[in-house]
Amino acid sequence: MKAVILAAGTGNRLIHLTRELPKALVEVHGKPLINYAIDFAGKLDCRETLVVGGFYFEKLKKHLGGEKRPITLLENPDYLKGNIFTLLKALPGLDEDFLLMNVDHIYPHALARRINAAKADLTAVTAFVDFDRPLCEDDMKVLTADPQTIARISKSLSEFDGGYIGMTYVPRAKLDIYKQVALRTARENDGAVVEHILQALIREGEPVRIFSATGIRWLEVDNLQDLKNARRILKWVDNYLD
Repeated sequence: MKAVILAAGTGNRLIHLTRELPKALVEVHGKPLINYAIDFAGKLDCRETLVVGGFYFEKLKKHLGGEKRPITLLENPDYLKGNIFTLLKALPGLDEDFLLMNVDHIYPHALARRINAAKADLTAVTAFVDFDRPLCEDDMKVLTADPQTIARISKSLSEFDGGYIGMTYVPRAKLDIYKQVALRTARENDGAVVEHILQALIREGEPVRIFSATGIRWLEVDNLQDLKNARRILKWVDNYLD
């Protein structure tokens, strides 16, 4: 399995912290966001991690220059478009199962253990969803067709059952159709995001399964309040990531 980390965005909601720094290098409790994502991929024994940068790419490149683990750094110069274009830079290098992640999410290792225990059962395109979190307007929402399958996914849903946590698994058997739909979705909308691929797959009759992350207290660092909260938790809660 490979991992793909989307790390091209400007992080403009973090205001002064990202004026001259990619969001991937914003530190939370003494460690940049990109390192949390790479560490998580390591817990899944990923054969290779593809990191796609964009904004202040050279700074990310310099930071990762001393990394000993198998990492391939790619550049997306179109980082001001939808993040589907960041994913497109990684697609040619994907020839096996892969896990897609956002750089601004910090996932506890308990989630990696849950994934490792279920790998043999992940035979469809799978979105990671939790059902125990209050959702706000900007959260990606999920309406279920049944307990195992997504009916709709969008931030604008007025009726929903859970929230997408920024992670998708694509098995080798579904890689070709996923790539085809991703390319078509990007051609149709230069503001498209990776979640639009999931909705397009559903429209075309390709089931998108649910992997429940309920009970996993993951962290998002999208704005200054998120950052403050993540720093506080990681400072005061012993072994939070374990």
